[in-house]
Amino acid sequence: LFLMRFFFQVLIPLALCTSIESKNVHDEKELAFQPMQLTDGSIFNAYVRPDVSTFYENTNNIRKQRKVKEVKPRYLSQVGKYCNLTPYDDEIVVDNSMKATVKAFECARLTINPGERVCFSRGKCKKTFSVMPGKSNYEYDCNESYAEIKDLDDEEIGCRGLPNMSRIMGPNILKTYFTLKKSVDFAGRYRRMTGIDYLSRYPRSKPIHNMWRADFFGQQHTVETKENHFVSLPTESELEIVAAEGTETRLSETYLPPLQGHRSPESTMTMTLSVLSCAPRVFEVENFLSDVEVDYIMKVGQEVITDNAKTENFDGTDVESKINREHSPIIDTVYRRAADLLRIDEALLRNRHEHEYPDLGSKRSIAEGLDIVHHNVGDGDMKASHEFDFPDTMDEYQPTRFVTLAIYLNEDMEGGETSFPTWINAESSDDLRITPKKGKVVFFYSLLPDGNMDGLAQHASLPVTEGEKWVIYLRVWDPIFER
Repeated sequence: LFLMRFFFQVLIPLALCTSIESKNVHDEKELAFQPMQLTDGSIFNAYVRPDVSTFYENTNNIRKQRKVKEVKPRYLSQVGKYCNLTPYDDEIVVDNSMKATVKAFECARLTINPGERVCFSRGKCKKTFSVMPGKSNYEYDCNESYAEIKDLDDEEIGCRGLPNMSRIMGPNILKTYFTLKKSVDFAGRYRRMTGIDYLSRYPRSKPIHNMWRADFFGQQHTVETKENHFVSLPTESELEIVAAEGTETRLSETYLPPLQGHRSPESTMTMTLSVLSCAPRVFEVENFLSDVEVDYIMKVGQEVITDNAKTENFDGTDVESKINREHSPIIDTVYRRAADLLRIDEALLRNRHEHEYPDLGSKRSIAEGLDIVHHNVGDGDMKASHEFDFPDTMDEYQPTRFVTLAIYLNEDMEGGETSFPTWINAESSDDLRITPKKGKVVFFYSLLPDGNMDGLAQHASLPVTEGEKWVIYLRVWDPIFER
């Protein structure tokens, strides 16, 4: 029922998007879904990552293509998912150092390294693991085999059997336990079939939004949009705040973006997406912003950062601040253009009226405010991180970040590259590094086509060694935005 609602309320309305044309090669080959029969008799279509040889599909040497083998990355850190199937909050201790707290019947995310010793602790270690390469899922369930758990105390009465847990904490606690237990068991079957861990909480629906194909390096898609570039700066009076609920500019066939006198004379603008990585899915688009738009956003960003620094007593380095879509027509255009680029209805990227997507479950925008980030020399991080996080076990929507756009505002610096250290390829064990270029956007997905979170989608903004770096981030959630 949930998927049917979104077919009629999300996919069909895409016909009303600003974008008027999209050319791609979606039909060249089918996605690698493999049916997986579950214990209840249902079928789950698991996404199986294609062999690395297919990422070089455009090679002329077929014999050479068949010899292509995956090169293991030099970067070893990986995402770790730690699930606590006990009725008590635990601490996650890594090599004798406390790193996180994981609540009862919830999961916590950590970046871990193979060989590290990790334990679930409540004053003392209850269960210890040695991190294995390529394995992300670890869980502590004292109800499953508490004969292996030493030194049980009175606090552990909930771990002496599910009847005790239900009697002491109520029947709802069993529902939460079995929901997480079902997900953990599913993750084991998923790994045996696909070779990778299932990081989402099962069951989770597939992403409801479009996902661009990344079948081979250099693959291209094009999108034509009416949200053409600003080539001159509007007056201050013209740059007034945009209504937070923009139904008065609801898109139609006759829709024209505002302030046409300040835009390029062409009625449409073509955006070309180029595949930089197939796993994770990473794309770039040149000239996403015009120079006028970049300069304006830089000015707004500097003002926002300065205001925040005054109120927060910040030192002005490595600063991050939010710019909302309603700030001005130029910022609104960035969101609308991004919606066209992603093939998502722009109405989902703003707060909506009651009659817009009434069954979505939220009237809130699925997009966060623009994060404008300023890096000085030394700012940045060699350590990669993930954009997704683990929602509460009983959250029916299982919302998380779906896609992240990094839009560069300058290029006159050394260092500051965007790094994807665990991308799959057959040529180098080094990270994929993308050099900032003014107006360019790089975007990547944090989910896989079957709804699993992509453990390969870890990225870093490398330290700036000379000059400074300005970038804005736009993050879009699936299916709704909750935080």
